[in-house]
This record gives sequence, structure tokens and C-alpha cells, in this order.
Amino acid sequence: MKVSKYTKKTKLDLTLTLIVNLCKLNILWIFFTILGVVVAGIYPATVAALIISRKWLLTKDYTVSVKEFYMHFKREFWSANRAGIVFTIAGLVLYLNYDIMSNAAISLPIIVPIAFYIVLFSFITTIIWFFPLYVHRDNTLLQQVRNAFILGVIKTPITLIQMISLFILFYFSLALPTMLIFFTFAISVVLWMKWGLKGILSVKFTVPVKS
Repeated sequence: MKVSKYTKKTKLDLTLTLIVNLCKLNILWIFFTILGVVVAGIYPATVAALIISRKWLLTKDYTVSVKEFYMHFKREFWSANRAGIVFTIAGLVLYLNYDIMSNAAISLPIIVPIAFYIVLFSFITTIIWFFPLYVHRDNTLLQQVRNAFILGVIKTPITLIQMISLFILFYFSLALPTMLIFFTFAISVVLWMKWGLKGILSVKFTVPVKS
């Protein structure tokens, strides 16, 4: 079937719009993360970026503005940081456990490192699914954590794809500082939300979808 010039132009416009707004999303995430002195800014900035990515994926409206990003950042600031504190503390506990195991003066039973890596994998899995669930479904923090873990286990192939794709993207971005500044996080968050929605929408939940 012959493709009209109008269709080609429309596809080109959409592609250029997406590229420009990916760049804007990346810069906004960096700016608001720094605005929150990193520690208090990274979680609400990430949630705001995921909300916008969700809008893009569900509506094909590939636009973002400072006002829109700030609105989500401000609205989710406290609740996103509350969840972030939980994950940060859990991450620190895991790091301390790893440090203790690495510097142990005696040889540890094999079951100890195995148990540690199982817990670590469960922790990463929960984080990967928690935030897409957080921006898509209404629920309590505890229920979101529980559902994120269960969903991560049920959707293990998607979980692994997310881990591998994000690792590869950040690995190659380290050699391209300009990509980190303009595109890396935005691409990561869109992929994160895309695969997250793929898993979430395939499972029936009793909690409502966020507007």
C-alpha cells in the first residue's frame, strides 16, 4: 500500500516530537533531582517522569512541560519520598550485610551468600515493579510493595529483560556523557514504564487505576 506524503510527514513529526521531549524529560529529571538536593529529589522526580511516560504510552501525547513536571513532582513529593526512605534503608542494610560478608574473618557457610543474593534479587525486583505500580494503581505502601514483589516473581522474564536492558543502556551511556545529560534517564524511564505496563495490564487487580 502506498504511503502518502502526509502520513510520512506525520510520522516524522511524531518522531521529532518524541526526541525533543525525551531530551526535555531527561533535563527536567536532572534539574528537579538537584533541586531536591538529590536525596529528597530523586524519588519524586522519578515518579513524575514515570507519570509522564505513562501518559505518553497510553495516549501517544509525547509532550512535557516544566509546569506539568513540577505539578507531579510537588504532588508526589512526600509520598514518593516516604516510599524512597523505605527502599533506601533496605538498600543500606543490604550493603552493610554485603560489607560484613566481604570482610568476614572466617569462611561463611555457602547458604549465607546464597540467601543474601536471593534477598538482593527480591529487593531489586520489588523496586523495578513498585514504581510503575505506584503511578498506575492506587494502594497503600505495604500493599504496593507486596504486589510489586509478587508481580516481579510472576513476570520473571519481564523482570530480567528490564534489568538487562537498563544495565546495557547505562553501561554504554558511561562512555557518552552527553547521552547521560540529554537522553539516558528519559529513555530508561520510558522503557521501565513500557515493560511495567505490559506486566501490570496482564494481571487483574481489585484496586482502581490512577487517573
